[in-house]
Amino acid sequence: MFSFLDSFSAKTFVIAANSGISLRGFYTWFSDQVKWALFIVLLALLIVAIVKRAWIYAVGVLVGLALIGIFILNPEALLGISEWLGDLLNIG
Repeated sequence: MFSFLDSFSAKTFVIAANSGISLRGFYTWFSDQVKWALFIVLLALLIVAIVKRAWIYAVGVLVGLALIGIFILNPEALLGISEWLGDLLNIG
């Protein structure tokens, strides 16, 4: 089983030759942990909504889960949407 201490080790920190210690490894690790935490919370909320038969709430949770899936797993999609919206509104 994958444990917290296995993922949080010295190898996650990158030591750059000229600039000292970089936090890129920590950022990558932290963003991955936040992604999984948000997925777990939203799935738990979805289960609660389905058990309570709160269908509108369940649809809202599904939309939230989809937004997290789009913007956290594929952050470049946000750039594409903003460029499309800018072209649509003739901004820039």
